[in-house]
Amino acid sequence: MKCIWLVGLTIILLPFLAGPCDAFRKAEGSIPICKGPGCETVAVETPWPEAPSSDESITVLFGGGSFRVPSDVASVGIGDNLSVFRFKSGEPLLLSRETFSALKLPKRGLSVIEAANVLFTKTPKDPEPSGKDDRKSWRLMLSMKRGFFSTNPRLAVYRKGPVTIYQITEGPGPYRNVALVANAHSRNFLMRLESNCEDKKFIEVLSTISAKEK
Repeated sequence: MKCIWLVGLTIILLPFLAGPCDAFRKAEGSIPICKGPGCETVAVETPWPEAPSSDESITVLFGGGSFRVPSDVASVGIGDNLSVFRFKSGEPLLLSRETFSALKLPKRGLSVIEAANVLFTKTPKDPEPSGKDDRKSWRLMLSMKRGFFSTNPRLAVYRKGPVTIYQITEGPGPYRNVALVANAHSRNFLMRLESNCEDKKFIEVLSTISAKEK
């Protein structure tokens, strides 16, 4: 089994994260409650997918965890902001990192993984946090739902130990499949995977994600 250890990855700001809530940020401290298409959308709790039995794969170590990519990877490009695994079919699998800055979240308030949970599993009908800073982050993430989910993509959430994966299929971005991976041991960043490879291959990659035990 081959192994790749990725270090030094920095933030990549993804296009569809930049737009949905710009208007809300201009009104500092008075973010309105999300209304309209996408605001009531939540991810479906889904059993953890079964990992492929074959050992013909490459293990990637990243941010306190790891995952495996199929052996038909033809090349790997590692840059400051992005790592790209290109399959022999030509389709890429992109790996990046989401932080407070990438999500445009205030550092006072919800952690990055708490914010992701709000985005994918909460609606305006859920009770808001009592703290002012937490409530601001909460409303900011709910406001993003309109940009992410107004096109009615398929959403799934997988949970296994400290790892939670949020998957968007056929969302507003350029890639058919996007996954944000939260590790309870690393509360202030998310691993992001995205690709136009076939759904089965993408989910097989997700099935191999694991966190390093503390």
